[in-house]
Amino acid sequence: MQKEIKIPPEGIIKIKKVLDVIQRRRSLNPTKQIFNFELGGFDINLKNENEYLELVDTLEGLQKRAGIKYAIDKYYKPDRLGRRFPITLYDSFKCEITITDDRKYENYYNEVSQEYLSMQKVKEEKISEWLVCGRLKFNKENGDVILGEVKGNFAPETNEYKVFLCLLSSASHMTKYTTLLEKMYPGKEFKEPLKEHQVDRWALDSVMRNIRTILGILPRKNQRNKDIFQTLKKWKGYRIICE
Repeated sequence: MQKEIKIPPEGIIKIKKVLDVIQRRRSLNPTKQIFNFELGGFDINLKNENEYLELVDTLEGLQKRAGIKYAIDKYYKPDRLGRRFPITLYDSFKCEITITDDRKYENYYNEVSQEYLSMQKVKEEKISEWLVCGRLKFNKENGDVILGEVKGNFAPETNEYKVFLCLLSSASHMTKYTTLLEKMYPGKEFKEPLKEHQVDRWALDSVMRNIRTILGILPRKNQRNKDIFQTLKKWKGYRIICE
């Protein structure tokens, strides 16, 4: 792939689909140079002329970079009476692919395959950044949070982020007060009862109020989401209820 030309992800996907179809046929007969297809066989939507022209552009690009030539026949082959009929079903157009340079084709196919794998890896990494709990979604990398129709953000350096991440990533989404306080105050140890740390306990309550506000749970008179946090008095902690 030429470095000076940056192909967008959607372009790479279409190129990969076309090359995969050619490669499958080529693997059945490696010495064959000419292959015939229907455009619909490339597994690309061809519901209108714009989609058809995009596929033509893809083939044009492959002709320049991948060591192939292509030719599209926009008509059916003659019927038994010798008649030819123009058609508007783009996926039925015949396409002849000729491999003119084996080495150039193989090198380009390998480069596109590598680029496609890199794209998939990035996509998977982006998906893994999100923690999901029912209608609740939280991006642990940047602190973006979504609950229903409400969108907000917990800046990663804040106690709101630390407490919320700890709650959401814990088993059953349950965490004791002492653990949450230790997230807020690294290096400091907390044990029940928390009578000696009442000020810190009030600080945790304040953080929870801020979290509820950002999620549209508070204030009550303008509530956009019902409360997803359960106070576990006997267990001395909080729990997120996933719905």
